[in-house]
Amino acid sequence: MKTIRRIARFELSTMFYSPIAWLVLVIFMVGCGYYYNASIDILKFYFTSGDTRGLSQGATFSIFSAPNYGFFAQLFSNAFLLVPLLTMGLISKEISSGTIKLVLSSPITSLQLVLGKFLAILTYIAILSIPLFLIMIVSGMQIVAVDYKLILAGIFGFFLLTATYSAVGLFISSLTSYQVVAAVITLTFLGLLNFIGQLGRGIPFIEDLNYWLSLPTRSQQMVSGLISTKDISYFIIITIMFLAFTVFRISSARKTIALSKKIGNYTLLFGAAVLLAYTTSLPKLTGYYDASRTKFNTLSKASEAVLKKIDGEITLTSYANVLHPLSTNSLPDRVKEDMNYFQNYLRYIPQLKMDYVYYYDKVSNTYISGGADNLNIEEQLNRTVELNELDKNLILSPEEIKKKIDLKSDQGSIVRKFSYKGKESSVRMFFDILQYPSEYETTAALKRLFVDAPKVVFATGHGERDIHKGMEKDYRQVFNKSTTRNSLINQGFELDVVNLKYDDMPKDTDVLVIADPKKSYSENVIHKINNYIANGGNALILTEPNNRAHIMPITEPLGVTFMNGILQQNNKDVEPEFIVSNLAKASSDNEFSNKLSFFHEQELLVTAPTVMGIRFEDTKDFESVPLLTTSKANTKNAITDSIPAIPVDATTAMLLKNTKKENQRIIVMGDADVFSLREISRGYAKSVNAAIPLEFLGIITGGEYPIEIIRDEPKDMDYKMKDIKDRSLVEFILTVILPLIVLAFSAFILIRRKSN
Repeated sequence: MKTIRRIARFELSTMFYSPIAWLVLVIFMVGCGYYYNASIDILKFYFTSGDTRGLSQGATFSIFSAPNYGFFAQLFSNAFLLVPLLTMGLISKEISSGTIKLVLSSPITSLQLVLGKFLAILTYIAILSIPLFLIMIVSGMQIVAVDYKLILAGIFGFFLLTATYSAVGLFISSLTSYQVVAAVITLTFLGLLNFIGQLGRGIPFIEDLNYWLSLPTRSQQMVSGLISTKDISYFIIITIMFLAFTVFRISSARKTIALSKKIGNYTLLFGAAVLLAYTTSLPKLTGYYDASRTKFNTLSKASEAVLKKIDGEITLTSYANVLHPLSTNSLPDRVKEDMNYFQNYLRYIPQLKMDYVYYYDKVSNTYISGGADNLNIEEQLNRTVELNELDKNLILSPEEIKKKIDLKSDQGSIVRKFSYKGKESSVRMFFDILQYPSEYETTAALKRLFVDAPKVVFATGHGERDIHKGMEKDYRQVFNKSTTRNSLINQGFELDVVNLKYDDMPKDTDVLVIADPKKSYSENVIHKINNYIANGGNALILTEPNNRAHIMPITEPLGVTFMNGILQQNNKDVEPEFIVSNLAKASSDNEFSNKLSFFHEQELLVTAPTVMGIRFEDTKDFESVPLLTTSKANTKNAITDSIPAIPVDATTAMLLKNTKKENQRIIVMGDADVFSLREISRGYAKSVNAAIPLEFLGIITGGEYPIEIIRDEPKDMDYKMKDIKDRSLVEFILTVILPLIVLAFSAFILIRRKSN
């Protein structure tokens, strides 16, 4: 060990007595300062624009760990550019100067030589990491309650990545006597490893091999704060493999070895490394540590409780219509990336098997772009096959896929089916910025394998709002659209319709929805509805002012009446009839929904035109709880000019019956446009109309669905240095002052050595 340390000290002193090591350090410091300040500017944009959706996981994640623009993402993508300058002369200079012969003839072994030089470069990488710790300290001065563990995980990933790069550079340095050649080859090879994950797509073996060799891919999880034993083992194994290559390369210079034996030895070393890396990456042998403060890399307790119930084989089959734009993420050349989106679930159910079935079928013109809507279905297929270089033999025809499964309700999009012990449950892709299902949708689909979905039945036949049509007054968007994330069918609910004029109430109904009938119900239909409610049935009842008379025979027996006229508010830039409601304080005091409590705390709003006020009174059967309220000072019920305005409070109320035998809940709303496509698409600031129906129906059905994911809120949601002068000073210190100090110190060292 003394020999190794002696070699390391000598090599390190040699490095710092040359301008290369100092120059790399200065360039690295300038780059770090630039990347950090660029990320801080993005954080500033979030706060000044008022759009804080990019801060959902905290300011620390946004600055350091964001996958596209974060500090570590930029740093890691360029780290391979610095290593060739550091490693190009480690052994090649010994070969070119002839000192390698003296080393080989000395008592120093090849292993000691290699480990000594590698220890020197590891020490330099540790020095190179000092600016990262300095930036972490600066971030603590700029960000409120910075998440230090998340930053340390990224620094750890940087150390492992550059150490592995250095082992590669050390081996290449042993192959040639020319330092420049060693630098060029190292740069080329590391560049290949940096981008190799994008090559060989569509060829399973080559794709798996390239993914295995892609070093930056392995560090991405560490950047987001998730440290796993398989990633640590991978970097260590690859590092040891290239160090072993280097030892064998130097040892082979001591004696003559046949070419076939050399190839065999290298192949054996590579094979052993692959086998060991594969073994250590097996899901059952992998351990994880989530360094993030809010544990956003780890599934919630609600999801863990569902996954613990799975004790056998389970399959996730993806049915991808190659003509649909959402299916591009699951095409053969992207299967590996697609699987990565379900890694958190593989941690808990390593036996999960993922299959892919490709087919083609008609796609709505809404989803077709680039003029493809002018082509017939066969021409669209040929165009898609050509553009994506697909194997046409793997793609099932419309007739063939219909024999396997009925996908009509998903409109030709990609749908995934969990299969477990004879049961199936769907999880889908969505037309939004994320596209992939989140933990909410995925866990809801898994839970449906064990807990029956609540059945929501919509009354029809009297002009009610339609859940199948996409007109501006209809409800398809939030209740029944497969490509909408908040849609009930994607959050664990089952939907059905019933025309009570001809049919009886389905016996397995969990919630009856009566959404603004335009015609009066017959006595027979009213009897069926009232009988359903009298027997403990849950309901969601909505109506517009013009149609209140059709609903009153149902609501009046419950103690609920609608006020005459419509509400008016004094809101800027909108008509008086446009009403803004708040989540009532009472709702956040109950244990109904954590999401509604969050909406109340964040002062989020529910909007609608032509709303009626509600009067309700507690009866011997029901207790009333307001859910949506308005400002009494700002809202009035203007009936006519001759009647004084009446202050109004509640616009939505919930009726509760909690007994040992019954747990009945009925929500009555003085507006029906609130859930319509038109109102969902309005885009009013802080409006949460699209999320409210899901939460209301969750309250009514007892809270099994939607999945209630509870996490600690990020504490690092603000930054301290808001004065542009303070930020400019920090930027100047990081990118100019500190690098100049290091540059001046290096000049002093080099000049002093030369004079000596």
